[in-house]
Amino acid sequence: MDASTRNLRHVRLIEDIRRRIDRVMDAIHRVTTTKGQMRDGVTEMKCEIHSGVSSQLSAICDREAWLLDQVDRQCQLKVDALTTQGDSLQQSLGQLRGLLEVSEGHLEAGADHTEGVDSHIGHILERFVSN
Repeated sequence: MDASTRNLRHVRLIEDIRRRIDRVMDAIHRVTTTKGQMRDGVTEMKCEIHSGVSSQLSAICDREAWLLDQVDRQCQLKVDALTTQGDSLQQSLGQLRGLLEVSEGHLEAGADHTEGVDSHIGHILERFVSN
């Protein structure tokens, strides 16, 4: 093998190495670019997830506040109704105690005076039964 053939083979070998170096450098560049794109994509994806979850949490918190307010309102309505009912019962109790006192007073006064009072008391008691 003469020197020019060896030089030609050596030149071809160098060209082959340079082509391979170019391909490897191109591959390294693509890998670097892909890594950057992945980082950007991950950052964007995280932002979208955070935004979506934050929106849902906000909606859940708003719903929670509304429901708690509804519970408070319903409780207040029931407390008001029970207070009214309790006041009415207290009034009825006072009237019945007064009626009992009058009835016992007439009973102690004697049987002659109780007939008209008994009829009146019966009418009053019928009102309590119908309420």
